[in-house]
Formats: sequence, C-alpha cells, structure tokens
Amino acid sequence: MTGPSHPIPKRRPPRSRKSDGKPANGQPMKSSSWPKVVPPLTEEQRRISDDFMKLWHEVLPKKFGIIEKFNHSFPVKYSRPDFKTTLEIGAGLGEHLHYEKLTPEQEEKMTVLVSAYRNAMLVDFIDIFNYISELLSLN
Repeated sequence: MTGPSHPIPKRRPPRSRKSDGKPANGQPMKSSSWPKVVPPLTEEQRRISDDFMKLWHEVLPKKFGIIEKFNHSFPVKYSRPDFKTTLEIGAGLGEHLHYEKLTPEQEEKMTVLVSAYRNAMLVDFIDIFNYISELLSLN
C-alpha cells in the first residue's frame, strides 16, 4: 500500500501571536483583575436571572442526565462513610441530597448555604428538605 496521494501539510504555528510572542495586533495584553466585581442587577434582571437558574436546575437532569448523575454520584461514592458534618454550598434545588445516604446524626449536622436571592428555589428546597436544621443564606 502506498501513502496518501497528497502531501501532508506541515503544522503551522498558531496565528494569534507573532513570532516575538506578542499578540498579533501588537497591543500589550491586558491584565485581568480578580475578583471580578459584578454590577448590581435591577429587579427585573434579578427576576430573569432567578427564573433562568431555576429552569436550568430543572432542565439539566433531563437533558444532561449522565453529567448530572456523575456530578452527584462521584462525591457520594468516594466520601468517607463515617463523616460527621456536611456543608452544602450552592445547593440549588437540593438534587444532590437525593443521592446521599445519611444517618440521622449526619442529617442533624448538615448545614446548607443557599442564595436568598433565589427565592423560588429556596421555597422548593425548604418544602422538600424540611429536616435540615441549619439553613444559611447569602444576601
């Protein structure tokens, strides 16, 4: 068998930088600041953001089930079974708690940190997981 009838092109260097290592446009790279300061949202923007976040948490398990399952089952599978406390940060709709196999002691010592701005999600969360004794909110 013979090789391809056309020559294999040589790999070209990326075009985004010139050979001197500077960006192609010649302008110096801007440094980013950290942490980013996000401007406050208007009431309408906050409502839209809340609606989107709630919708995303409802759609994610249905459309991207394999990712959702991995995200929740991996930490459960590899956590120590005798852990005493849990700090659940950004609990969303509490989907992860469905995967946990907690003892009564572990349930009692669970602390959940949620965003008070996500009121629709918070109400659903409290209705479903009313056994959680410590619910902290970010304002």
